[in-house]
Amino acid sequence: MVLITPILRLLKRSQPSVELTVIADAIGYEVLLNNPHIDQLVVIDRNQHRRLSLAKRLQKELHFLSDLRAKQFDIAADLFGGPRSALMALLSRAPIRCGEYTPKRLRNRFYTHCAPVSREGEHLVLQKLKIIQSLITGPVGDIPLELFLTEEEKEWGIQCLNRYEIRQGVVLVGFFPGAGWGYRRWPPEKFAALGDRLTKSLGVRIVLIGGIGDREACQQ
Repeated sequence: MVLITPILRLLKRSQPSVELTVIADAIGYEVLLNNPHIDQLVVIDRNQHRRLSLAKRLQKELHFLSDLRAKQFDIAADLFGGPRSALMALLSRAPIRCGEYTPKRLRNRFYTHCAPVSREGEHLVLQKLKIIQSLITGPVGDIPLELFLTEEEKEWGIQCLNRYEIRQGVVLVGFFPGAGWGYRRWPPEKFAALGDRLTKSLGVRIVLIGGIGDREACQQ
């Protein structure tokens, strides 16, 4: 979600009159809230759908696809690159459908514009940029990631720091021990050793961050 924010900014900057709708999974849509480049954010809760009966799930899917077609999109850009998102692009009936070319995959036929993307040695943002390159006019320039916070969220953050007597101006280092799946996690003792080293050598303060599912990793 975070890694597509430069793409959204480039699309809107290149074509400011275009109405930009983003379809996102509920697992991380919050990072796109308050993004000024998005005109409409459509959220799909796939985990909730899986808990429904087959009949209700099919009903919801058909209703969603009907709403999708009703929007009459001119362009569909599949930045996820999976079978489901490629099918959604096709069923949206957008006359222009941009996606990543995947060798020997049926979903290549779902796109009108396939972009060859190198997965090795290239940043993910640059990979996604190739998908919508034909829609961008003018120089690309810098491609920083973006996260837009409300004033209430900023105040909440300050209160959290004050609670632990972390004064403003102190260098904070955020550790995210979660990583979603266990096999992708860096061992907790490695995080601890790095935290000790940074604290002793640079005098920084360490902050552990994560969601509800990351509590155990943070506690370790």
